[in-house]
Amino acid sequence: MCKEGFEFVSFNSPAADVLQEIEALVESVEDGTGIVSAISFDHVLNHDKEMDCYFLAYTGKLLVGAATVFAPKADEGEIALCVHADHRRCGIGSALLANAIEVLDRYRVASRILICDAKSISGASFVRTRATTELFSEYTMGLSRGLPAYVEGDVAVRVATDTDVPRMAEICAAAYGDPLAESRQFIETSMIAVQREGYVGSVGTDLVAVCFISTSAGARSVNTVAVDPRFQGRGYGREFLTKILHAQPHDGLKVVLDVNSTNANAFRLYLRLGFEIQSDIRYYRV
Repeated sequence: MCKEGFEFVSFNSPAADVLQEIEALVESVEDGTGIVSAISFDHVLNHDKEMDCYFLAYTGKLLVGAATVFAPKADEGEIALCVHADHRRCGIGSALLANAIEVLDRYRVASRILICDAKSISGASFVRTRATTELFSEYTMGLSRGLPAYVEGDVAVRVATDTDVPRMAEICAAAYGDPLAESRQFIETSMIAVQREGYVGSVGTDLVAVCFISTSAGARSVNTVAVDPRFQGRGYGREFLTKILHAQPHDGLKVVLDVNSTNANAFRLYLRLGFEIQSDIRYYRV
């Protein structure tokens, strides 16, 4: 599809050279601004592996815009946009957003969420004319003062195995309020994902906590932290996460995690462990 000299294409699994182009575009847009584009490069958790999740805009052979869709749930997709500063106000962002929404509609993904860094002036301007509702923020937090103090206690931590999957799904479904079948699929996909390792925490014979650690070239990411609601409020979450952090290689990688602004208990826990807010990504209904 072309619009005023731009060519638009989409992929569900781009070739390595195309991914490098996207990475270069994101780096050029983010460089020195402190703004996070939120473009997603990890789509292994997407619910439908056949759905296009990369949407690109070219002028000639130059990539000038990109959008990605992260959709681990069958009924929800998160759209992130990134347009080169020299090519804004040309309709690229609107076209990329429309293309992403068209694909989500085709796959009957009813909930479409546009995400944008709160610090981005151009992004905020774009969102104001397209979003219907601001939903929440997701804070990316980084561990900037070294590992938190080790916590001794009753939680035994180990690497998760396939036999743990049913119980892990139960914990996540209960903690996040998601359907059990949806949680089961998410856990199963996470367990086979490359560079993603699952952990479980037990108290006696009860498996009570779940966490995944994803490792990339630049960071170690903590995600899907969940404690069975029946065991919350006893310090198990803090002990579980602290022990996992201490079990990671001491290789200098920064440690990051994301937390929903509506999850006050988790946010307070991460602050106590020494995590600090690095970015504030706003979520909007479109």
